[in-house]
Amino acid sequence: MKKRILLLLSLSILLSFGQNSILSAQCDIIIDMEDSYGDGWNGASIKVYDGSNLLGTATVSSGYTSSTTISAPEMAEISLKWTAGSYPEECGFTVTNGIGIEVYVCEFMESPDPGIFFSFINVCSSVGLDLNLIDFIIAPKVAVGDQEIVGVIRSERDTPITSFDAIYSVDGNYSEVSTFSDLNIEFNESFQFTHVQLANIEVGDHEIVLTIESINGQGNDDNPDNNSLSTQLLCVNEIFTKNVVYEEGTGTWCGWCPRGLVGLNTMAHDYPGGSWIGIGVHNGDPMKVTEYDNGIGTFIGGYPSGVMNRENVFDPGLSTLEPAYLAAKQEIP
Repeated sequence: MKKRILLLLSLSILLSFGQNSILSAQCDIIIDMEDSYGDGWNGASIKVYDGSNLLGTATVSSGYTSSTTISAPEMAEISLKWTAGSYPEECGFTVTNGIGIEVYVCEFMESPDPGIFFSFINVCSSVGLDLNLIDFIIAPKVAVGDQEIVGVIRSERDTPITSFDAIYSVDGNYSEVSTFSDLNIEFNESFQFTHVQLANIEVGDHEIVLTIESINGQGNDDNPDNNSLSTQLLCVNEIFTKNVVYEEGTGTWCGWCPRGLVGLNTMAHDYPGGSWIGIGVHNGDPMKVTEYDNGIGTFIGGYPSGVMNRENVFDPGLSTLEPAYLAAKQEIP
């Protein structure tokens, strides 16, 4: 009898331990980071939270690259918090979840605003059916008329995706259903689609919602929370050419400032026609204009450095200046 009690007690402990192991299963979130200038993130960092519990912090202390691995509970809602540093335009990173899917990608010059910028469920198993609508491609400002509705989906479980429906709404007015079939989207593969019905957008502010449904002809998948995206859109009568103004703080006394001179001259040569306007604002030399120098000094923190469209500060080296200009030109004036 005593042995039987001990055996039952042992089985009970093993079962309890097994349940606790399942409930507390962990897998790794990986954050790969880059710095375009090679001097680290200058105080910027990503904090990873499970609720209010800080799991870890990722940053580039020095150099061009770094990678941080953070263990997180399975199916936990993970929040990523951005702490800004100097020169955020130099920071880029990729966040990969427990089954190897890139859930967030930040390119150079696209750093988040300070605070919580992204949340996701940390998945540790790829078993099941999940189609994630990862992108809704439409400009935030468009000219009046018909617009294409384009989305990007990704299969995030082992079950291949063979079909799905897509539908969108403009201010609550729904489109017809667009069905995509005869597909074979494997695990971690993406697929871009265009809705068959163009959206007729009138002048004004609008909310557009894009939703995928009837996954593999069976309704919802395992995670319906990632099947819809919405965006706010401004429609205008006409869209004009975007001009970019870059004002660089410089000076003849500055030993590093020839980098800016080369950058501005090359940009003027490569992008003629007026969409690029580069201005050298001198400090502490015979070409100084006091009022202008004082004004630009409120935007920048050193020399050489410059401000683009009085909004974002960028180094005047060509490797930074050209992509910043190309990104700014995409903005609708």
